[in-house]
Amino acid sequence: MQKSLGDVLEQYIVEDAYVIWQTGHIPTSFIANFTTAMEANRYYYDNPQWAKGYFEACHRDEAFKGCWRAAMGSWDDKIVVDIGCGPGNLYASLGGSPKLLIGVDISRTSLEMARTIGYTPILADAHNLPFIDGFADIVALNASLHHCDNMSQVLAEAARLIRPGGLLITDHDPQLTAWNWKGLGMLLYKIRVPIYWLMSGGKFMSQEEHDASHLAPRKIDGTSSLSMKAKVLYLARKAKKNNVALSHMFLVCTGLYG
Repeated sequence: MQKSLGDVLEQYIVEDAYVIWQTGHIPTSFIANFTTAMEANRYYYDNPQWAKGYFEACHRDEAFKGCWRAAMGSWDDKIVVDIGCGPGNLYASLGGSPKLLIGVDISRTSLEMARTIGYTPILADAHNLPFIDGFADIVALNASLHHCDNMSQVLAEAARLIRPGGLLITDHDPQLTAWNWKGLGMLLYKIRVPIYWLMSGGKFMSQEEHDASHLAPRKIDGTSSLSMKAKVLYLARKAKKNNVALSHMFLVCTGLYG
């Protein structure tokens, strides 16, 4: 008999988490503070056409796959949590046979898409995940952190899930200073969208789609780029102390980030 999503996920959910299981194919964890940034991201990824375009055009090139495989090795027979999984780009690109592949997102449309290719989905807030500590072999955040209100809090939540000896990988996330571009830097940032669109044969997002996905301000809890780096280094030292491997890749030059 095939197990239900509840049967698969429930053993990894904390006892006091408020999770609604009777929500179609997508269990839903209660989100107490649904912010403006979250609304903007859900608005974009709940659009079936835009989500499909993102799925087909982003994070699918060979350089992307090679870097992830080099950092991660094989995830076959492992428990993997993909935070901010979207419609499932990471698994669609890498393939393989994880023992369990949990996809976390706030977009129901994207989670439905991810479910059809093999994810076990749950709608939840990356800042306050409903999972127990130390159960995952690999936690992945691909092009997710820069969509979150508080990057350091999301990193801490991700690290909390990893078993001793496990692996946390973040990728395709610009530093805070990227949002402060001016002059030529800002011009180049803005014109990259039509260039990517032409290079992808019209599969990459239009300017309208891009603008919709970047409407909300990025607060990042008032953290400067220097203090943000210090927090990441602190998490890295803490992970090392607990025998957790921490890998952080910036692949903006080898692929397209969301």
